[in-house]
Amino acid sequence: MAKTFRLATTQVDFGWSDAGHNVNPYSEQFDPAAVPAHIESNIRTQLALFEEAGRNHADIVVGAEDMQRLGHFGGNLDHPKPFLDLVEPIPGPTSKRVAAVARKYRMYIVACYPERNGKKYHNTGVLFGRDGKILGKYRKVQLPGDESWGYTPGDDFPVFKTELGNVGICICYDMMFPEPMRCLALNGADLIAHPTMGYGWTEKAGESTIISRAIDNGVTIIVSCSKRSQVVNFWGDILCDAGRRRNVVVTADWDPNSRMEQPANHYGAVMTGLADVRERWTKERLAKKFKVIASPNPPLLARYSKRLPPRTAAEKRAVYEVIRDEARRIARGEAPKMTWG
Repeated sequence: MAKTFRLATTQVDFGWSDAGHNVNPYSEQFDPAAVPAHIESNIRTQLALFEEAGRNHADIVVGAEDMQRLGHFGGNLDHPKPFLDLVEPIPGPTSKRVAAVARKYRMYIVACYPERNGKKYHNTGVLFGRDGKILGKYRKVQLPGDESWGYTPGDDFPVFKTELGNVGICICYDMMFPEPMRCLALNGADLIAHPTMGYGWTEKAGESTIISRAIDNGVTIIVSCSKRSQVVNFWGDILCDAGRRRNVVVTADWDPNSRMEQPANHYGAVMTGLADVRERWTKERLAKKFKVIASPNPPLLARYSKRLPPRTAAEKRAVYEVIRDEARRIARGEAPKMTWG
């Protein structure tokens, strides 16, 4: 009988709108002194869901992107101190707390939060082993506009060996590009943890993106989001889905020895002698023909003259003030002028 493992994902609602304007970095009522308690509350919320996953006999559980919700303060040009004071090295205080849960329930945990690395800061995903030891870290590569102000992108797409198979991590905006997932797959990942704040350009597109990334790369993806946390296998089957519920854990049982195989009499299997689809595309891909993918200046770029993101202090200030003013309008009960997603 094949051995199965229980995959779990958390759907965390950190209650930003419920927390009060005193911890909204763009609000006129923002109080930096209130931030530490807000961060602590968020950490406890995530740890409680990790504990629930442990009680549900999970073998691995994935947490939300930025479980501290500290990253929101990293781009605050008026009040940078809360972020600078609270961001931690890894290992550090928060990793010790996560490690304790991993040890208690003998399960793997993927946790994500900002990391201080000397004079640099990263949006980092951390894989903890069943014994609580850190097995590896992934530093988010594809940074959206706001994160690029304060974070440094990572350099690679590491994969970590576990008894569940090879585990990779892909954080939020990484998923909007096909290359990170393909890099993880080519590095041998079987199971990919995806902590994220967003869920695609739209919810329909988000589901399609997750499914297509799983199928294209022959991997199983564990998504942790504020909505639609789910596990999707390499055939694009949604094994579990948290829907729009708040602060829940959902699980799916998974056989790491399962293969993305077609029937032996399938046309593709007969023609190539390979029923395993993932093995087939790995051997068939003509990598030398794909040079444009790795080019920093593909022909398409010539269509666009504006550079991204804003880099000078003046450019950042101009963008920051637009976002700050919008947040203050919303706080006053006025109708928003921006579309947030």
